[in-house]
Amino acid sequence: MSCNTNCGPLVVTLLTGAPGRPANLGDITGDVSVVTAGSSSVATVTGIRGKTVAATTPTANQIYQFNGTEWQPVNFTAGTY
Repeated sequence: MSCNTNCGPLVVTLLTGAPGRPANLGDITGDVSVVTAGSSSVATVTGIRGKTVAATTPTANQIYQFNGTEWQPVNFTAGTY
């Protein structure tokens, strides 16, 4: 999957938990927030290993880079990382 136009925060849709057992989204803690609407639930990554992911929407060809405080989208230039 690629992001060619307007990508938002990292979003993970949780379909199932352990094999044969539906996910209990109420048990999720840490760097994820869960929003349930009707029969669908979406988990959004709000941090990586306890460090905040910036609310700034990345654009095409950007990557997340840690700046010492939070993960921010930055322009990717091959060979500089």
